Amino acid sequence: MNEYDRKVIDNYERLGIAESTKYVTEYLRLGWMFHLLQTHECHYRSKFHSKWVANMDIDERLIYTGPFNLKYYLRSMPSNIGEVSFTTNRVVKTDPIPEKYTNEKQLLSELMFTKYNQTTEINWYNLKGIIRPEKVASLFYHWSYFQFKGVKVMSVPKRFGHVRHYRNMNKSALNGNWMENYNGTLRETRLSPLFEKKLMNAVRRRVKYVYDQRMVRCEEIPEWLTSRFKRELLDCKFKNE
Repeated sequence: MNEYDRKVIDNYERLGIAESTKYVTEYLRLGWMFHLLQTHECHYRSKFHSKWVANMDIDERLIYTGPFNLKYYLRSMPSNIGEVSFTTNRVVKTDPIPEKYTNEKQLLSELMFTKYNQTTEINWYNLKGIIRPEKVASLFYHWSYFQFKGVKVMSVPKRFGHVRHYRNMNKSALNGNWMENYNGTLRETRLSPLFEKKLMNAVRRRVKYVYDQRMVRCEEIPEWLTSRFKRELLDCKFKNE
């Protein structure tokens, strides 16, 4: 994440919607397994405030299709279940995301959930887990590696849910050549139309609010303020500067 992308995360934090922990990663020097340190830091911290934790990446979306809602399903789990594991399917993502927000037209044309819909079958190739942190001792990348005594892991039936993974095709990225080893058949799948519409509107509002902003111009400040305070204090610029 660069400073430009981080503006969205900072906005969520200012509004009290989300919290984040920032790290300076040593990816190139220590290798791609370095993020296990971050995963475990989050895992141990979550033991004190969360009953269930979804261990997923930002390019993944959990699709729940079971009875009622996901909260109901998790509450129905026996007390000895420490993780529920979901199958995944991959959505082929062929192009890089634009580096900067330009305008609303560009944004709508680049929304991942509308632009990319060529999808693999649902399988257990890369399972993802939702864990109960107080029952799990250690994690691997997306699932628990070691559970405390008597704790079980349950596989969620495909009819109850899966994870939709927008998988990169950049061959310079980690596992970016995965399609070369894929022998299945792609088909087009989408999110539900109603949810897709709501999500599109929510993304449009949030991105426009965060990125479509500018500094107040000096001409827009009332004259009584400009005459009373120095320009340095007002922190403005004239339009033609």
